[in-house]
Amino acid sequence: MPRVLVLQVALLAVANMALAADQSSNSDEPGEFDMEKQFQLAKQIAAPAARLYKIGVLSKGEMEQRLLKVIQCECNLAIARLAFCEEQIAALQSLVASGENAKDELAQARADLAQLTEAAEIASAKRERAELEAAEL
Repeated sequence: MPRVLVLQVALLAVANMALAADQSSNSDEPGEFDMEKQFQLAKQIAAPAARLYKIGVLSKGEMEQRLLKVIQCECNLAIARLAFCEEQIAALQSLVASGENAKDELAQARADLAQLTEAAEIASAKRERAELEAAEL
């Protein structure tokens, strides 16, 4: 009976990964939205990893790879959000330079940029730590 359950879980995981790969290749959305989807998918795949490791379905290395993928996707998403905010600031600066009244929006965008910069730095540091730990194993 446990072998049948393990086989079903493994088959379900492979089917989910194949479906996710098919969906991501057909996407016409901008990059940040794709990264958001990848991040959510990585979280969904990694969520049962500890439980599957405990019952013997996953190896410790596979469990850690799933968790590393979540951290990598989180970092990529933070960097994409930072780049998008920088583009918005450039557009707002051109509006202010042309004489339009967008100073309040520009100030808010700069505050957002500061927060996103900090979040991207934290995510990058977390990613580096996780990759170093994975390399040590």
